[in-house]
Amino acid sequence: MQTNNRAHEWSLLQRVIALAARRCSRVGAVAAAISLAMLGWTLLWAGALSLVNCIPSEVAAVLFFCGLALVPIAVPRASGSTDHPRRFWRAKGRLSPLVTGKLPFLALTSLLVMTAAATAQDCPATHDQLTKALKASVKPGGGPSNGGFDNNEWAAIVTRDGTICALTMSGGAPGDQWPASRAIAAEKANTANAMSLKEMALSTANLYAGSLPGGYLYGAAAINPPIPGLIEAGDPKNFGSASDPLVGKHLGGVVAFGGGLALYGGQGIVGGVGVSGDTACADHNIAWRVRHALGLDHVPNGVSPDHNDAIIYDMLPDKTSASGYGHPQCGGSEAGVAEQIHSGVVPQWAQQMVTK
Repeated sequence: MQTNNRAHEWSLLQRVIALAARRCSRVGAVAAAISLAMLGWTLLWAGALSLVNCIPSEVAAVLFFCGLALVPIAVPRASGSTDHPRRFWRAKGRLSPLVTGKLPFLALTSLLVMTAAATAQDCPATHDQLTKALKASVKPGGGPSNGGFDNNEWAAIVTRDGTICALTMSGGAPGDQWPASRAIAAEKANTANAMSLKEMALSTANLYAGSLPGGYLYGAAAINPPIPGLIEAGDPKNFGSASDPLVGKHLGGVVAFGGGLALYGGQGIVGGVGVSGDTACADHNIAWRVRHALGLDHVPNGVSPDHNDAIIYDMLPDKTSASGYGHPQCGGSEAGVAEQIHSGVVPQWAQQMVTK
């Protein structure tokens, strides 16, 4: 009899242990599903804010959506229900509050974060890198003179598809540089990127002569004008910050004077940079310095005698260009600075017009 009681107690203990193990595994399944979703969610935001760069946004997105998909499977099992997971999505004939509330919000914001993260990853440089390079390239930021007014500047970077991915300023507030130059910088970046190829670069300065009446690019600026509604959209307090309203947008625009350069990494062209806020000649010098500071100046070829996209000061008195890709001088010492930093070429016959 005592043996039978012990056997019964042992059997009961085994059942309790098995039940506890099943309950723990069910709760663990829920915890694992939620943890997986939260991990993906966290990595998506961290990537979008440039806090984590080692995890691709695609991986983070897979983690998030897999965790999200496992929740309706794990919850019924954790509660001991034998209902099909599909019933998790409905409650008494109506959609569950979780379905109509939290899940759509999480999914929608995740997609937005994925878009931002993808844009950030495609950008040739971060906002902080661009800001540092710009400030070091202008006199108000502690850098050298560029021969013009030595103003504060705006700078913008676009990806290869023309999306603005970084926009910054060298001053402390948007009003410290010409307000109009914010959009012009983005248009210059767009133009240089759009007019350059993997095998050959054209700066916006190289387009000046061709854009004059009778030139091969005359009227080009009217073909692809910037979108006016985008320029003034958003909170002006965010202009020039990492959350500038133009970031992630396609502004368009064609500019045919100095200040825009294509960006070249080790594998070829990756986008364009535009600088504005001074004379066009000074803007070109600054853009040249910025591109070099970013390490994106592996230019394969160009129309200048140095086989790159340097500005060419060869405009003749009749306003034509000896090379066809010329740009006029701007009245200051910009051409002299360009010769010093190798961002420009002045033919021998034009040397007398250069202000050192």
